[in-house]
Amino acid sequence: MIYHRDKNKNFSRNIISLLVLVLVIVVGIYSKDSVARLGNSTQNSLALVSESKDNVSGFFASFWSAIHFKRSLSEENGRLKAEHVSFEALALERDRLVQENMELKEVLGRKTEKKSVLAAIIAKPNRSPYDTIVLDVGVDSGIENGDRVLTYGGTVVGEVMYTGDVTSKVELFSSPGKTTDGIIMGGNISVSLRGLGNGNFEAKLPRDVEVPIGAQVVSLGLNPFLIAIVGAVVNDPRDPFETILLTTPFNMQDLKLVEVLNS
Repeated sequence: MIYHRDKNKNFSRNIISLLVLVLVIVVGIYSKDSVARLGNSTQNSLALVSESKDNVSGFFASFWSAIHFKRSLSEENGRLKAEHVSFEALALERDRLVQENMELKEVLGRKTEKKSVLAAIIAKPNRSPYDTIVLDVGVDSGIENGDRVLTYGGTVVGEVMYTGDVTSKVELFSSPGKTTDGIIMGGNISVSLRGLGNGNFEAKLPRDVEVPIGAQVVSLGLNPFLIAIVGAVVNDPRDPFETILLTTPFNMQDLKLVEVLNS
């Protein structure tokens, strides 16, 4: 009887041990899964924080970029308005000088009325070579080689170099290498402009000659016309001459009509 009682006790202990082992295994699996889920949750939280930080940084970057762009746009608008006012003033001054010039010539008996022909530009430098333009008027309209071509703002842009029956080709004064003589207004300084292309010129003068920025260069003769405006003066201590950089007061790509003065 004692033997059977011990056997039952051993069996009970084994059952209890097995149940404890199973419980430990179950708790261990559950604990591992919980730790993994906790780790994933922590990673997701950190990712959300990082993403939120990036979004905030991007917002402020866009905000300051928009403010900077608006400020730059405002400054550019102000500059363009100032240039527009400057060019209007130049045009008014030019008209006044032309009128005074004509009145003086009439008093002296030297009227210089010339016939002019309105022409449309049908090809510009981006479609015609070597800084030339093509007009829709030619010999049939009285156009001749050497006739000068002006904008309606009173700027002389070039001379007719070829005439057909109904078209003509004009070489612009700014054509690379072309030389045009003129006078710098204000100081009556004679100057030779050398074309650089695309409405740009350069000229060389002794370094001690003062040339103000914005000075006008006009053509020679009894009827002077604006050619270009001084944009910059470049000095080099090693060079006895200074370089004058000039440009036309218009963009050739914006022109549609010009006036041809018969010689």
